[in-house]
Amino acid sequence: MLSWETRRRARQKGTGIAFPLGGCWLALARLAAAAVIVTGASFASYGAARTVLADQYLNQVQTDSNRGDLRAEELLHRSIHARPDLEGAREALVERLLYESPDRARVQAQRAIQLDPQDWHVWQALALIDFEAGDSAGVQRDILQSESLEHGFAAHFQAANLKLVMGDESGFWEETRQALQIAPVGELPALLRLGLRDPERFVQILPVSRPDLIAATVFYLSAHEQIRAALAAWSRLRCRPQMESACAGAAQQLVRSGLNAAWYGKSEAVASVSSLLSVWNNAVREDKMKQPLASSGQIMGGRLDGTGWGSAGLGWQAQPGLQVTLNRDPRDPFASVTLDGSEAERTDFFSQMVAVQPGQHFQLSYRSRATLGVGRNGVAIEVWAAPTRMATSIPAALGPKWRPDTGVFDVPAGVDVIVIRCVYQRPKGERLAVGDVDLADVSLVSGRVGPAYPILATVNR
Repeated sequence: MLSWETRRRARQKGTGIAFPLGGCWLALARLAAAAVIVTGASFASYGAARTVLADQYLNQVQTDSNRGDLRAEELLHRSIHARPDLEGAREALVERLLYESPDRARVQAQRAIQLDPQDWHVWQALALIDFEAGDSAGVQRDILQSESLEHGFAAHFQAANLKLVMGDESGFWEETRQALQIAPVGELPALLRLGLRDPERFVQILPVSRPDLIAATVFYLSAHEQIRAALAAWSRLRCRPQMESACAGAAQQLVRSGLNAAWYGKSEAVASVSSLLSVWNNAVREDKMKQPLASSGQIMGGRLDGTGWGSAGLGWQAQPGLQVTLNRDPRDPFASVTLDGSEAERTDFFSQMVAVQPGQHFQLSYRSRATLGVGRNGVAIEVWAAPTRMATSIPAALGPKWRPDTGVFDVPAGVDVIVIRCVYQRPKGERLAVGDVDLADVSLVSGRVGPAYPILATVNR
């Protein structure tokens, strides 16, 4: 082994004898670098583990809606402790503390903003905190900051909620208007739940450039019996190619809901039944849907050949669960109902709403036949002028061959929608019918063709 003095002199002379010492230092340097890498990896693993732990605490709060507030707050604090540099748990804690402890919520919100000043959600939460503190200027400042960071639907929707809570009516409608410009159709129900406080004003701010949104609005308003507002929205609808299905669905829902509202006496919800027929016919003429034109006093698909059958608007609606078969042969179309003896005492086969005018006189006719092993009576077509007011009942003369059945009635005053029902009612003293009943050519003819039947009954149904 070389002495220290020999190695020193060799270095001074620049000989290669000094290499063993240099190799030693190089080995030490490599060992130190490896230690740093291992230490760094350990710290990375430690950080990853704490991130997983923080996420677990946060997920426990988010997935268990029944968790108590104190327990949820404890879990959120644990999540923050595990990763204080992440803002997710702080945001959730701000929401928890917002109303019960605004001061603590403000501390957490400000810390979350320090971690990520670009997180618009926190600025919205801070706006609520300022609102609770009565700081109107702070609320406006927070909302503006939020909207400067996020220009999408969610920011405007949240701002609309905030301004509604604040009582800023004009601000609410302005934020709603901006949200509608970019709203996904799937978010429309959330907007409409706010807009239903004044549905007609909501319709006025619908962007004409968004026919998809307007069609969905017509459908939604109709389903909630806001018929006047739905009619106003329909007048703004300009269907584009490839939108026929959405426009047809909107028209059918509007007409059906409007007639239903009129039928149940909710006349304040409907501008007029004639306006509903105009919606239907305009949709047909503009090729928005493939259906026959409609008019007052007209039965849709009266031949029972399948035309208008099952339409969401006008047309026949079959009783759910009942076996109704349509023979669509154009030479002899008819509807056939199979009775197996398990039906209720009264069974509606199918029905249709028909727009009429008060005071009109009608003759209703149809054809019937039956192949029944048990029972010979009980099938009829009824006309209802209101949910508890029958105008007439025309029994079917059942037999193996087709036979005509006819009756007449007057539309009572104040009635502009009637319901025509094909029904079976077990006669007293008879067993339930079993077999097939066929019906065809149901028609209404307006005019004085004979003496009108009086209102037969007022019933509770």
